[in-house]
Amino acid sequence: MDQSVDQSPVVGVVAPVTFTEVPAPVVPVDVPASIAIGETVSASPVVAPVVPEPVAPVITPEVLVPPVVVVSPSPVDTNTDPMATISLVGKMAYQNILDYMVAMAPKKPIQIETGCRHQTRLYSSILSIINNLDSDFNTAYGALLKLVHDNRDGVFHETQIFRFMEHIALPANDRKAFTRLINLMKVTADPKGRELSLKQVSLKNSLEFGITESGLQRMMAFYHQK
Repeated sequence: MDQSVDQSPVVGVVAPVTFTEVPAPVVPVDVPASIAIGETVSASPVVAPVVPEPVAPVITPEVLVPPVVVVSPSPVDTNTDPMATISLVGKMAYQNILDYMVAMAPKKPIQIETGCRHQTRLYSSILSIINNLDSDFNTAYGALLKLVHDNRDGVFHETQIFRFMEHIALPANDRKAFTRLINLMKVTADPKGRELSLKQVSLKNSLEFGITESGLQRMMAFYHQK
């Protein structure tokens, strides 16, 4: 028996293939000198975005404005200030009379010339109230009579009110008017006895000089009012 080996190639048998694992290429990375060998270094360090710190809002200090308070004027007390409601002309005349009372106070030394000037101003102030006022006449003249009554033992006393009359440079009729008006006011100054006092004087004679027609009507109406 022939035992020779057939040397013909075997068809259909594939020789085994051996695969060798090839390592991935190493990409060189620049390692800072300060980093020790063995430390893990990120090739592309991720930089966190910078978030700005919140800024506190600017607070404008509140300006406190005080509330507007509307103050209504107090009502005028005509009992304490009867001249508060009259015209400027009446107020000026009344103030002149008050100034006269201070300047010509009893026992106060005064020169003749100065005394005559004050007496003349008193006379013109009385005429101003009688002749120039209108709807405010009763208030002003009533306040004047009150001054005469309250100071009847002082500056309006007979021994005081007619001082320096012989030296006053006034026309004759004005001197008569001054004297008669003062006497009329003194007699009728007290409102309680005014009606009875009017029976003792003549209004027509007292108002004969220095008084205008409208002034005469105001005086007559004042003394005959009920």
